Amino acid sequence: MNGTLYAGTGGIGVYKYDAAAGTWRPVGSKLSSAYIDSMTSMNGVLYVGTDGNGAFAYMTSGWTRIGKTANLSGNATDSTNRVDAMGDINGVLYAGTYGQNVYKYQGGNWSPVGNSLGRGFGADFGITSLLVINSSAGGNTLYAADGASGVYSIPVQPPIALNLSHKNVTQTGWYEYWPAVNGASTYNLYIDGKEVATGLNSPSYTVTGEQPNTTYQVQVTAVNAGGESIKSAADTVKTLPAPPSVPAVPSAPLNLNHKNVTQTGWYEYWPAVNGASTYNLYIDGKEVATGLHNPNYTVTGEQPSTTYQVQVTAVNASGESIKSAVDNVTTLNNQQVVPAATKPVTGFPALPWVTGGFLSVVLGGWVLWWTRRHVE
Repeated sequence: MNGTLYAGTGGIGVYKYDAAAGTWRPVGSKLSSAYIDSMTSMNGVLYVGTDGNGAFAYMTSGWTRIGKTANLSGNATDSTNRVDAMGDINGVLYAGTYGQNVYKYQGGNWSPVGNSLGRGFGADFGITSLLVINSSAGGNTLYAADGASGVYSIPVQPPIALNLSHKNVTQTGWYEYWPAVNGASTYNLYIDGKEVATGLNSPSYTVTGEQPNTTYQVQVTAVNAGGESIKSAADTVKTLPAPPSVPAVPSAPLNLNHKNVTQTGWYEYWPAVNGASTYNLYIDGKEVATGLHNPNYTVTGEQPSTTYQVQVTAVNASGESIKSAVDNVTTLNNQQVVPAATKPVTGFPALPWVTGGFLSVVLGGWVLWWTRRHVE
């Protein structure tokens, strides 16, 4: 394992070969008197099966028993916790016991694989070797040999799903896919450790309902009659950011009003509209001003003594509101302008600020008179 040779002994534990020194050195002290019946490595960890004391893994801190020893009992009288065969089968640790049972180690516990393989043989025989064969035709089958009657076949879980990938990422989902796994009947998919889809018949899945701008870890397991594989390596997927929020189209302006009316124009104004960026102003249905940044407008160039209908719309990035209610504005009439006097009228020097004349003409009972004011 990792370039080092290991050996199990019959009563003095496990040793590894120190090539530089040309000697064997003990591995840990906990199993120094143990009989080592089987040995394997998986994911860089050394596992051993003992004669009556269960299975152990060698961690950095030393030997650690894996699972409960009671779960490794066989059906022969003296087979308790005797592990005669071990193997890494599709990433899962398997053990064959002296009592002709096969177990797999998942989730911190040993569980039997199928029914007992015992056929009523005596206590002198057990599972002596384990071998898995993968084939495109036959799927995944574990072969277990005992010391008496030959070889048995046992269905096992498929290999690990590999090379998960994704495409068509949106704000809320994506399309996940992976190569088909040999021997798999269906697949289960996990997101951030939570099972979100089971019994998938094809090696793909469309993920929906996720959050924008969020990173997810996707894993897949392959399933068949032998069980569920271990989870695949995670595929990291980040959804797209949510698009900028689009404001609603503004409502129509209310309460249009006017002041400072002249013969040719007036000042139009209205309350600001929430959410509006600009305003457009219409007179008699014709657009006469656009892009107004303030809620007011000075109208010019119109006709005297004319009634106009004024409407306004509010505008933002989402569009233009409907037109407001009409504000009716009538321009003033034209008025005659009397030229201003430049000097007092002769005959009234005592009244420099006003000149006046008085003329009475009696025409059929009518009296005509006027006054004239002097403007300095």
